[in-house]
Amino acid sequence: MSERHPLRATFALLRGLFLVACVAIAAFAVVGYASGWIVFQHDEEKATIEIKTDEIQKSADDAIEKGEQFIDKAGDSLQPAEDETPAPTSEDAADVNDQDGRTRDNKNDVSPDKVHNDEAALP
Repeated sequence: MSERHPLRATFALLRGLFLVACVAIAAFAVVGYASGWIVFQHDEEKATIEIKTDEIQKSADDAIEKGEQFIDKAGDSLQPAEDETPAPTSEDAADVNDQDGRTRDNKNDVSPDKVHNDEAALP
């Protein structure tokens, strides 16, 4: 039987990282070519690859602007209109002020009308 090389796991990891990097570069090239960011030109004397950084910057700025507009619209839709009262939350329902202004917890409510009175049931 042959022994395993002590760096076999390291080589496998590096090979995997290299493949991921190659796929990422290829994906960037395809997306860049499809969106017009990368232009390939060749003639009899030379071949050139032109990366249009101004187009990339413009696309990034447009994407940021659209993202900000989306966030603004989403934020506006979450705020209630001025004539509407906001719906009570679970926190609002959990704490209720009694007549004395003290805060009590509904779960531990021991007001007299909620306490079982055994004496009242007796004849």
